[in-house]
Amino acid sequence: MEEKAAKSQPVVEVHAQKAPTDQPTRWFEYLGNNQLTIKGIGTGTPYHFKFKGDKLPVDYRDSFAFMAERELKITSKA
Repeated sequence: MEEKAAKSQPVVEVHAQKAPTDQPTRWFEYLGNNQLTIKGIGTGTPYHFKFKGDKLPVDYRDSFAFMAERELKITSKA
């Protein structure tokens, strides 16, 4: 009997990496009365608003979901 040697394929490892963005950071102001923590859906970054009027910079990739939150509004840094 004749055995055929199986040709081995090279193993390729792929490491996912979050793509950087060249889009500007967006600032959001919290309008609620308590605290609010939201995990960004684009980056996985947690954002914690501590009080009413608190302003945080939000990565552009996360900002679209933040626009849907009734207690947040886009604002400027200052």
